Amino acid sequence: MNGSCGTGFFFAQGGYILTNAHVVFEHVYESNLPPRRAVSISVNYKGMPRQAAELIAYDTSNDMAILQTSLACPKIASIAKKMPDTGEEIFAVGNSAGEGMCILQGIVADQLRTVQKKPFMMISANIVGGNSGGPIFNKLGEVVGVVTLGSTKAVAMNYGIPVTRIESFLLETEGKLKMKFRRG
Repeated sequence: MNGSCGTGFFFAQGGYILTNAHVVFEHVYESNLPPRRAVSISVNYKGMPRQAAELIAYDTSNDMAILQTSLACPKIASIAKKMPDTGEEIFAVGNSAGEGMCILQGIVADQLRTVQKKPFMMISANIVGGNSGGPIFNKLGEVVGVVTLGSTKAVAMNYGIPVTRIESFLLETEGKLKMKFRRG
C-alpha cells in the first residue's frame, strides 16, 4: 500500500478532524510546485476499521486542513484560549513513523519563532514522520498547537503551529462549515 501517514484530532462534533495540509497534499512546502491532493484519505480511530474521510477545508499557506468522517468521537479536543509560555510542559500525540499512537513529552522551547516567514512554537518533544497534524496539549489537556515541522539539524528542535494561527483558521471556516469548535 503506497501512501503516507499522519495524525489528526477531532475538534468539533460531526466528525471534524484537524490535521496538516501536508498530510493530505503533496508539495505543500515547495513553492514552485502546486499542491496535489492525495488520491484517497482514510482515518483509523482506536482500532476501528479504516473509514473514508473527505477534505472539506484547507489552507496550504498555513499548513492546516479539515477532514470530515462519519466516525463519531465522544471526546472532542478543546482549543486553548492562550499561548503556552516558554518553558511550559507540553505533550504531543502522534502516529510516530506510522507505528501507532504515542505521547511525546517536552517543553515549549520558544513560544514564537519565525520559520519560513511564519510564526511557529518551538517544542522539545522528539517529533518524527507520522506525528504531523497531531495535537500539542498543555497540562490542562487543551490544544495549544499542531505538530508540523521537525528539524534535521537537532533532535529537540521541532515546531508546532501555535494556537493563535489554529484559532484564526477555525474561526474563518466555522461559519462556512456550520460547525463549532470548543475553546478551553
